[in-house]
This record gives sequence, C-alpha cells and structure tokens, in this order.
Amino acid sequence: MSSSPTDPNAPKKTGRRPGKSRAEIEAEQAADAAQIAKTLENLMATFELDDFGDEDFSEDDFSEEEEEIKASKLPTPLHHAQLIAIIAWRELKPKLRAELAKDALAVSADCADAYVLLSLNANEPSRKRKLLEQALAAGERAIGAERFEKLRGKFWRILDTRPYMRALDELATVCASSGDLPGAIDCWTRMTTLDVSDALEARHLLATHLLIKGGAASHAALRRLFGRFPDDASAAFTYSRALLLFVERRGPSEPANRALMDAFTSNGYVADLMFESERMPEDLRDDGDPGGIDEADEYLQYARDLWDRTNGALEWMESLWLTFKPNVRKRR
Repeated sequence: MSSSPTDPNAPKKTGRRPGKSRAEIEAEQAADAAQIAKTLENLMATFELDDFGDEDFSEDDFSEEEEEIKASKLPTPLHHAQLIAIIAWRELKPKLRAELAKDALAVSADCADAYVLLSLNANEPSRKRKLLEQALAAGERAIGAERFEKLRGKFWRILDTRPYMRALDELATVCASSGDLPGAIDCWTRMTTLDVSDALEARHLLATHLLIKGGAASHAALRRLFGRFPDDASAAFTYSRALLLFVERRGPSEPANRALMDAFTSNGYVADLMFESERMPEDLRDDGDPGGIDEADEYLQYARDLWDRTNGALEWMESLWLTFKPNVRKRR
C-alpha cells in the first residue's frame, strides 16, 4: 500500500535528491522552514492567546521548544506538528485546543503533545489513559529507541523529550485520581529516573504516595528518594520525612519531633490549613512559592487523608504546632 503525499507516516526523504543541486536542496529546506514560521504566525493571529492555557506547565517551557524548532535547518512534519501543539497549549478554550491537537496529529502521528491535549478533554478515565498511552508511544517513536536509552537521566533538559515527560506526568495524575496507586507511583518513579534533576518535581507527589501505599518496600524507596534530594525543603519532603519517622517508630520520638519542627519551619501553612477553622485570605496566595500557602494546599490535596488515618499523627502534629505556632506568627 503506497503512502499519500500528506501521510505523516510516509518515509521521510533525506540527503541529496537525484537531479538536484545542493543549492536547490537548501532552497527547498529554507522554504519548508518559512512555511513552518508562516503556520505559526497564522495560528497566533487566529487564536486569542492572552494567557497560558495550562496551569501545570509554564510559558517558558514552551518558548524554548518553539525557538529550537524555528531555528531548525531541516524541519520535519513533527516540527510542524509540535508548533501547532505549542499553540494549542496556549489556547484557553478546550474545544479550540482539541481542534488544534487534531490538526497536529494530521501533520504527524508522532506528536505526543497532541494526544496529551486531547486527553485533557476526555471525560472517562479509561479514555484519558488510552490517549496518554498513545502519547507515550508517540513520544518513544519521536525520540527513537536507541536515543531514548542514551538520554536516560537527561530528559527535560533535551527539549524534544519534554512531550514524553508531559505525557508521563499527566498519566501519573490520571492514575492517582482514578485510584491506581501503583500506576501513579510507577509514572512518578520513571520521571525521576528519566530526568535525574526532576525539573517537574515529580518527587513531591511520589514521596506522598509512597507513604500512602505504605509497607517496608515503599518506605525504603522513600528513604532513597530523600537521599537523592537532600536539600529539598519542600512541604512534601519535610512533612513526609517527619511522618515516615513517626510511622516507623510507632509514635512520637525525638528524631520525628525534630523533623516535624523542621517541616513547620519549611511551611507552617500546612499546619494552619489542617487546624485553623477559618480559610486563609486570598491575598496570601503566592503562586506556589516555596513555603507559601499554595504549596501547602498542593501538598494537602493528597496528604490530608494520610495524616488523618495514620493513628495518632494528627494529635502529634497539633500538640507540637501549638508550641511552635507563636514563633511562626512573629516571622510573618
């Protein structure tokens, strides 16, 4: 069966074409690059992009990828599709975002971001998972099996690996929200392995969910995770470290108490939100700054129930918080 000229899976021609001079080939490549730039310009003019359309990824994440693609001397259908996907990430309206994602897939079936974008519009968890599994498969094809292994540990820093990481991140969230705890833990673990610097901070949710899973193996994995990121003073790490000590020693201990005091120092809003009856004023919102209320909110989204069902843990936290709280108030 022959491939049509627009088939995204058609074999790509490379090298010098018979009968054409190097100058003619370079002129064609320049024309392809100009076409990609024109597509981007037209899309920017068509859609209202006053704000970034997804809260999990920043504009900076995509501007770097966009610039690298636009600078490419040998653009491919995947480059073209990825530019459309970047525009889709910036689009605020879900329907238009999905239309752009489908446009991207029509150009290249290897555009992982397009599948991720479509998953955001899916209502059923099973449909979301299927689309995200397609995204991972597309990402693997785009990177290539040999290069995938070569880049292990360096993902995210290499820009064309980012769509794969976004797919893995979204799949972890879908697994967690649908009750597939092992699946979520596997995704976050893979993220911290593929990107040893963990730019997307998968380690924070991984730490919380390893405690939720419990058991000796999960606790050992959590201690190894702490060892890999010894300077991480996030709420997720400091409170998880304290709770791990509490659980392993079957109640309060001097090491657990010190760890919980360190957690209060790192982010006292966690305890505030656990025990204060009044909701924190909106003007305290801080866009996720370390030690802020948004970080505390994010941590408690999954950890609140964990503390609540760990026998004696809430009472332990509250007793120490009542001692520590006046010092926190003075610093605010």
